Parts: sequence; structure tokens; C-alpha cells
Amino acid sequence: MKVAYVVQRYGDIKAGAEAHCRAFAHRLAARGVAVDVFTTCARDYRTWANELPAGTSSDGHVSVHRFPVVEPRSSAFDTVSNEVLPRPWLVPRERQEEWMRMQGPHSPALIDALGSAARDYDVVAFITYLYYTTYFGLPVVGERAVLHPTAHDEPAIYLSMFDDVFAAPRGLVFLTDEEKAFVHRRFGAAQPSIVAGVGVEPPLDCDPARARDRFGLAGPYVLYLGRIDPLKGMDHLPAFFARFGERTGAAADLVVAGDGNAPPGVRALSEVSEQEKWDLLAGAEVLIHPSYHESFALTLLEAWSVGTPVFVNGASDVLVGHCMRSNGGLWYRSYAEFEAGLGRLLGDDRLRRALGAQGESYVRSTYRWDEIIDRYLGFLETVRPAA
Repeated sequence: MKVAYVVQRYGDIKAGAEAHCRAFAHRLAARGVAVDVFTTCARDYRTWANELPAGTSSDGHVSVHRFPVVEPRSSAFDTVSNEVLPRPWLVPRERQEEWMRMQGPHSPALIDALGSAARDYDVVAFITYLYYTTYFGLPVVGERAVLHPTAHDEPAIYLSMFDDVFAAPRGLVFLTDEEKAFVHRRFGAAQPSIVAGVGVEPPLDCDPARARDRFGLAGPYVLYLGRIDPLKGMDHLPAFFARFGERTGAAADLVVAGDGNAPPGVRALSEVSEQEKWDLLAGAEVLIHPSYHESFALTLLEAWSVGTPVFVNGASDVLVGHCMRSNGGLWYRSYAEFEAGLGRLLGDDRLRRALGAQGESYVRSTYRWDEIIDRYLGFLETVRPAA
């Protein structure tokens, strides 16, 4: 089998759709599948500036074809988004496509190359529904297309242009049952699908003491890992945590490690390495995930895999679904629930250990890479077009 992946950025990106793409590409290549990636020269999703050389290179056994972005994201993009997204069902298709080109990464050369090469592949897998590379790439590959939507309930997904995106592929690959249910509610999506998930492989040596020494963490801490972005819950988490400390006298710090400008009142860490991330997870009392919308939430599974319980935003069906299936964490929907839930977690060591152990069992039984790739390859065989 020969498989191509199409993704907006590719490389050493720690999370999100891009990390999802690289994980699948490498593991298929390790099974003897010929794997190519079509992507851009960009590294920064906010600007799409060309930072990497165009052309073909190797990432292990994966061949990577990079194409330039013809223009960085326009400074007018936010203004147009504020016009388009509040009432997406009223926006004419031409305006939607203008928004898509402005969002980027605008790379006609990638689409042209993909169209020319599509028949060389048994399957062309697009990862994430949202970007130019998927919207304009799906029509040029025809019946070979498979989509990993990484979808969640957000304003953009209600643009009518995405009805075509979800109708086009021969198969859909979901991260969670909740993502699948949402996509079926929004689009119908009658084609074959699989809930594949993503595997988790913690390192053999996770050392909380090493993280404490490295970052000067003397006392207990609650950890947030992820983008510092209002949609990720950073519009309320610092204020909730500060109020929690004032009202309860809890001594734990809120430690934030992620891309963006951290607000005052938290322990903000500089960029952490992969090993430092795992050491921080192992040493945290609780991982907190305040995001409103998620398609998978890998950091939850990473926390559970080292026995750390989680506390999540109950507005996200995916986060709550993981907690309910694993019995590995609690959730909140208001400040009152935040105070009660976090107070209970920090005040009961036995509860934390029990939730962490249950979460670890859930990850071990559900998110093993070998089993995921077995099922994924079987699915690709069923949806690939006949020779």
C-alpha cells in the first residue's frame, strides 16, 4: 500500500493535528507502508511564513514534499472572521472561499502537485478539516480521499463550504466517539468510518524530582499544558485559580507550560522539552484541562499514563467522555464546581491515586499503538478504491 498524508504543517510539532499526522505516518512506514507527506514550508500557524526549504526531504522512512505559501496570513483575517463566523449560515460561498484563502496556508503549488500525483497512491489522507490544504485538496484526489477531521463544535464548522468537505472522502477517521457523534449530527456523514484514537507511549523514566529541580517547584502544583488561548480555557482558568486560592487557602501553584503569553499570577514556564513535559506530568497533583472544545485531548491520556488524575471543563463532551469512560478525573461547569472539585482533588491523596490508577488502566487498554495501527490499516484496506 502507498499512502499520502496532506497536512498544513509537518515536523517536530508537539501537539494537535500535525503531531497526529506525524505519528500515523511514522507508524505506517514502520509497517512497510510507503508513506509520503504533502505539506507547506510554514512552521507558524499564525503567520504561515515560509521558514523551511521547498522540495523533498526525508523524515525517517517518510518522504516529505514541502511547497511554499504564496502569502502570509493577512492582517485582515481577524476582521473578516469577525464578519463571517458569527452567522456562518448566511455567508455566500464566494465569501467563504475568500475567508479560506485568507486563513491559509495558501499554497496553490501544493494543490497542483497533489492533483498530479494522486493516482500514485492507494489512499490520500487529509488531516484536519479546517484549512486550505484540505478544502482545495480533496477535490483533486477524488475517490482516494480519507479524512481525519479532528473536528469539534466551533463556529467555522457551520460554514456551508464544509458540507462538501465532509461529503467528499471515502472514509472518515475519528479520534473519539464524541467527535464521531458530533460530525454525524452536523453533516450526516454516511460513509464508512472508524474511531481510531491516538496511541500514548510514556518514556520509561519520568522523574518528578528532576522537574522540580529544573523549574524550581518547591510545593504542590496543578499543571496546564497547551496553548495559552481563550478557546483553550485560559479566559477563565487564571481567575478561577486565583479565587480558589483566596477562598480556600490552598497552597498549590498553577503551573502553565504552553505557547503564548501567560497571564500574571501563574508559574509560567519557558518552552519545555518532551522529557521535561513528562517529568512535569508525573509530579503534578492534578492536570487541569479547561478547554471548551476538543477533538481528542492527548494531554489527558499522557497524564493518566503516568498516574496523574485530571480536572476538566465540563463544556467539552470529549473531555467529559474520557473522564466518564476512564473514571480518571472530575469536571466542572461553573466556578462553584471548580472550587468544590479542585478542593476535593487536592485534599484527598487517596482519591488522586485511585483516579490516576483508573486513568492509567484506561489508557493501557484503549490507546495502544499496535492495536490502533492494526485497525487503521484494516480500515484503509476496506475504503481504498479497487485497482
